[in-house]
Amino acid sequence: MDVRDFGAVGDGQTLDTPAFHAAIASLAPSGGCVGAFSGQYLIAQVDLATNTFLYIHNDATLLGSITEAHYPWDASHPWTTNWAVVRGLGVHNAGLLGPGALSGQALRMAAGYDPTQDQFIPQRWTGPPHFCTGECRPRAVVFINSTSLLLHGLALLDSPDWTTHFLACRSVRLHSVRIRGDPRWPNNDGIDVDSSQDVLITHSSVATGDDAICLKTTAGRGPLRNVTVAHCTVSSRSCAVKFGSETPEELSEVRLEDITIEDSHRGIGFQVRDAGSVHDVVVRGVRVRTRMYPPAWWGAGEFLWVTACERAPGEPAGSVFNVRLQDITAFSENGALLSSYHGSKPFIHNITLENIDLTLAKYTNDSQPSRDYRPTYAPEVVEAAISGFFFEFCRDVVVRGCSVTFEGNM
Repeated sequence: MDVRDFGAVGDGQTLDTPAFHAAIASLAPSGGCVGAFSGQYLIAQVDLATNTFLYIHNDATLLGSITEAHYPWDASHPWTTNWAVVRGLGVHNAGLLGPGALSGQALRMAAGYDPTQDQFIPQRWTGPPHFCTGECRPRAVVFINSTSLLLHGLALLDSPDWTTHFLACRSVRLHSVRIRGDPRWPNNDGIDVDSSQDVLITHSSVATGDDAICLKTTAGRGPLRNVTVAHCTVSSRSCAVKFGSETPEELSEVRLEDITIEDSHRGIGFQVRDAGSVHDVVVRGVRVRTRMYPPAWWGAGEFLWVTACERAPGEPAGSVFNVRLQDITAFSENGALLSSYHGSKPFIHNITLENIDLTLAKYTNDSQPSRDYRPTYAPEVVEAAISGFFFEFCRDVVVRGCSVTFEGNM
């Protein structure tokens, strides 16, 4: 099904959303595939239907609109749902297929640039008629309450906010997906898996300014469970692969295997700040290279960062337990931090660190050595000497077959 047969122009200027919706509607009820061929198609809030896929040809690009009026507003949804270039709400058997690209055109939404932090300042749609609070700009791909989803073979580029968000979904597959966001752009996470189950991410590459792959939960949306990330390459000025910080529900049965982390501010991160716990996690066969970036980006060059602490006084945090990390090679500007920061209870316990080969060396001059606990209540960042492994308020931690080498002027 060629979307041009339904009036799409593909000149990058004409809004082609109505043509996409007409093509999708024509496939009902059995479904099928809508193809975008040879052109640049300007779209906003394209709603996928059950049994429907978008196919982007290798000479086609879907361009996310940067015009607020192009996104219909439903007051029953938050901005994160209304402002999505492509979305699926309560759909089954749907997705996006490559080898073409979807671009969110983030740099066209820059309001300024901060040279001291090497960071763009994005526009935010906070004015009338909706008076949004938050990041308030479009996400690229959003699925909510959906099942049997597939993203395969396409490139997702320059999203103004999170690139992909899967909320309360089940049976999700991402394979051979390439995600690129400008490293100077805040909050352009690559893949956010949120209160979802049975998720497989394989043979993909993600390079973003904010977290590359983020596993989290949302209150009332259920746990995150049975997630595998394997054979991927990731890079981030924040955390390459992160659990949290939103953890009101449980996160469990996660496997990270054969992952290469490049040029990141933080490698593997556990950031438990709400009442749900993270447990039954295996991290194996990971190659890490981390460095420090300006302090606007959370992190301190750690290859491994495990923290469980209260977001605010009186708001209890969950625990991190039954976690095994093994067969890891790391070249980093900082070591591993495992901390139940406020020490009110041993939030971190039953952790195994095995066959970890860490080399510490100074590569940059961006920041002074520190322990970065953000987000939590003060003090969030503490100046500290660099350690290979630093344990604070932990219990039942096994360290076996690990080595630390200091090079140069460390």
